[in-house]
Amino acid sequence: MAVETELKLALDRSAMRKVARLAIVRLHAQGRATRDHLTNSYYDTPDQRLAVAGVALRIRRIKKRFIQTVKTAGAVSAGMHTRNEWEWQIPKPVLDLGHCDAEPALASVFADTTLRAALQPLFTTDFWRTSWMLAFPDGSLVELAADYGQVSTPERSSPICELELELKAGSVQRLYEVAHAFAEVLPLHLENTSKAARGYALLAPPLPPLSYKAGVCKLKPADTVEEAFQVIVQHCLDHLHGNSPAVLHGEGPEGVHQMRVATRRLRSCLGLFRSVIPRAASEVVNAEVRWLSGELALAREWDVFLEDTLQVLAGHFPDNAPLTSLLSSAAEAQSHAYQTARAAVNSARYTRLLLGIGVWRTRCDWRVLVEPKRLRDLKRPVRWFAANLLARRHARVRQWGDDFLALSAEERHRLRILCKRLRYAGEFFAELYPEAMVRDYLRAVTQLQDILGTLNDAVVAQGLLTTLGVAPDDPAANLVLGWKSAMIEQHLAHFDSAWATFCNQQRFWE
Repeated sequence: MAVETELKLALDRSAMRKVARLAIVRLHAQGRATRDHLTNSYYDTPDQRLAVAGVALRIRRIKKRFIQTVKTAGAVSAGMHTRNEWEWQIPKPVLDLGHCDAEPALASVFADTTLRAALQPLFTTDFWRTSWMLAFPDGSLVELAADYGQVSTPERSSPICELELELKAGSVQRLYEVAHAFAEVLPLHLENTSKAARGYALLAPPLPPLSYKAGVCKLKPADTVEEAFQVIVQHCLDHLHGNSPAVLHGEGPEGVHQMRVATRRLRSCLGLFRSVIPRAASEVVNAEVRWLSGELALAREWDVFLEDTLQVLAGHFPDNAPLTSLLSSAAEAQSHAYQTARAAVNSARYTRLLLGIGVWRTRCDWRVLVEPKRLRDLKRPVRWFAANLLARRHARVRQWGDDFLALSAEERHRLRILCKRLRYAGEFFAELYPEAMVRDYLRAVTQLQDILGTLNDAVVAQGLLTTLGVAPDDPAANLVLGWKSAMIEQHLAHFDSAWATFCNQQRFWE
């Protein structure tokens, strides 16, 4: 068994033709490139039981040789694929499951005789592969493969045009550095989908990609502060890039919403660790994430305005002509905002952002700017850091919220931001503490944040009306702002109760 670690990069045919001439290839390639024609048949049962089990089984033909391969699902992280792989040379293109039976990790998968009897080829990949082995002075080896062809079922096909960077020796940092060097000069996109997954997708009617929430950040009590920082950054990147298909090709607003949440969580992470990793060390990263968040912002704001305000009002006042006109204008503005968001996610700058953060995170570039005392703190247990940070964040929320009635609108907005940062911190460090205590605490913080969010929604609504050129005395504007005022009063009436619930929560980090 081998562990396969690779980055996949999608590009077009004209960009692929330039790969051999790039400086990083000419400087580091060992010998001449090799070129092979690869045909692969992927086997599964008609009801795809191997796919459900997270297993891919194929027979590859290279010239006169046949290789049987099994891969497990592994993990995909912002274009980085890591999985277990087994390969055996076989004399002819017929499955030999005896090899699988001899592997403990695979024997249980193929033990079912009905599964074995039902295995058949479901789809094929057919492509030309040009390969280079890139060698670096530190001993790192990266295999670069340029693949061009197609994946096919009897009824449908999809093109293959991608680069694969597979780590053969050295640190994963080198994969990011090589990929980033390519992204500086070629229009590339990180590819989360394997060839096998694309083949399976052809077997069913195409569905719009789904959005997904961040999920659990898998920290361990034994992690150091620096290790926890790296895990959280990657966790945020996975959330970010995992929602890019939903932004580009999905339906509904949730993809943009989750992607924008991911940018906020990533920027919050950089702020949370500022006591040990100074602002200057993350300045470039923060600026690029702020750019992306800005490109997504208007799409999200129009989504909320349309869904939570205009469409609700239209349901109550279906024959209100000014409101109907406003709804049409807002929908048009929303469409333009989505064009901006999709252009950003589809841009070379976005790819460079992801790969640049990958280099920064794996190379630990911040160390050159961290003071010696802080370098020692980076090696301390993350529980020490988390407890101190959560205590400070909690105290800040208490400081501002205890005198809520005296706060100005701007100060209430500030309190909302503090609640959001406290919630993100709690979510990042949740795995270090008892689940029930964390859940109850975060629920209380979220309730506060939601109540305070109505204030911000009203400010945003006013700005969007101005963007559309709607006068303050316009009947539709009066209706919208009156509705927002009523919502604010309704939500703020619950603040005292929500505040008491928050204050009574046990501080799970103590």
